Amino acid sequence: MENLEGITLNNRYYLRRFLGRGASSDVYEAWDQHRKANVAIKALKITNKGDHWRKELFKKEVKLLQELKHPYIIPLYEEVIEDDLMYLVMPWINGVDLGHKIKIHEGPFSTGEVLRILQPVCSALYFAHSKSIYHCDVKPANILLEVTGNIYLFDFGVSKTNFDDQAGGTPAYMSPEYILKQPINHQTDIYSLGITIYQMLSGGILPFRGESRLRDKKQKKRDVVEWEHVNLPPPNLKKYNPKLNKAIISVVEKAIQKKTEHRYQSVLNLLKEFQNAHEIQVNNSPYENQLDETIVTTAEPSNITKPRIHPNSFPTIDQPIQHGPYLIGISEEWKGKFIPIYKHEFIIGRDGLSHLQLKEKSVSRSHATIILSKNGAVIKDNQSKYGTFLNGYRVINPTSLREGDQIQISLTYIFEFHK
Repeated sequence: MENLEGITLNNRYYLRRFLGRGASSDVYEAWDQHRKANVAIKALKITNKGDHWRKELFKKEVKLLQELKHPYIIPLYEEVIEDDLMYLVMPWINGVDLGHKIKIHEGPFSTGEVLRILQPVCSALYFAHSKSIYHCDVKPANILLEVTGNIYLFDFGVSKTNFDDQAGGTPAYMSPEYILKQPINHQTDIYSLGITIYQMLSGGILPFRGESRLRDKKQKKRDVVEWEHVNLPPPNLKKYNPKLNKAIISVVEKAIQKKTEHRYQSVLNLLKEFQNAHEIQVNNSPYENQLDETIVTTAEPSNITKPRIHPNSFPTIDQPIQHGPYLIGISEEWKGKFIPIYKHEFIIGRDGLSHLQLKEKSVSRSHATIILSKNGAVIKDNQSKYGTFLNGYRVINPTSLREGDQIQISLTYIFEFHK
């Protein structure tokens, strides 16, 4: 496909800069004349019948992005078809991908730095996995680090469900079952994420690089890398990062086991074990970068006298409440439920005495508080372990709530605030 840099699409999107080429499309930085803002354009030019598979991949990505509305997954603004050109319009993220960050980083990442990246990525993957969607190309180049500190997972172009054929992906991060075209599931992404963690902790070195001495010189490097994933154990991380403790190494090794049944059963299990291993690393090493207290400290439950009501007792979208501020559940068991904010200090947490009780273990016992006053509503994080997020940004200080704001509690629960 020729470089489209400098042209304007749909009398609206001026393609400022060509950024790169993927398996099925080209990516541009563009100026949206209506929004008066930068956007990202992912374009595919259909030139002949041989491009049919790219077109199908493209349509599939559109469908998946319409389902995957999550604070840490880059959303889809719109898709456009113009003659022989198809393209997606997405928000422009001002930052770099993790692959670039690894290249310029001096030495291995600290476990604290890795954990900061893992939290949003695991949240995004857990959400996708809950819909039986598997990314199948988790790697540093598909993790975006925004200058504001936000982190996003993107490029679902080769994503799969349980029933899709295996195609696409990046050999350096592929799981053995994916390479062997065996059935895949969420643990395929766990393996690729484990390889990504290995690379961060090793100072940029991948465990399987196609350098095996058993390699036939006539073989392509891709084939050798794939053979290594299936047949060779990874080099011990201690070789590249002697400061790592056994707990961290054990987490990484479990994530990249050859057999799916030997890996973590969910990305939340992986995240929890890495969190525990990180805390051991911090306690044993004065050099380790520590996380903010808002990440590693869980507040004690507040003294609340009124227990919450079961979600089935709340009205649904077809039976809305009549007045007062409320939340609408966007995910999990609260999806489609109206939740009245009936207290001036409305506590959200896992403790049985919280006004809104959430069952997922990643939720802290007293996780966040919505405070009502004459001047409006404010949300406050109660020093939760995995964070409270407002429109994709972590809540550090008490923050005002506006109509339609999205609140994410920990890794899985998303609510919309209404006055």
